[in-house]
Amino acid sequence: MRQRVILLPSFSIQRLYLMPEDQMTKDHLKAVLIGRKKLLKLTEINEVVVPHYDELSVKAWYPQMITRPELQPFFPDSLAKGR
Repeated sequence: MRQRVILLPSFSIQRLYLMPEDQMTKDHLKAVLIGRKKLLKLTEINEVVVPHYDELSVKAWYPQMITRPELQPFFPDSLAKGR
């Protein structure tokens, strides 16, 4: 009796970072699914503890980071309501 070998395509399962649910918009998620926007791999993210200073807040840094071309694929085009 002959043995049959079935070759299955190999899949690479990546764990990706999604922003918190209350900040995610359907438009950003749609852009990710069609390839206009990207998600970061969890292995590419380094978690750091930052002291609480106004100069180091997201509110202070976000306008500078959103204009950088290399980071734009990871940011939503618009923020969720109330953000």
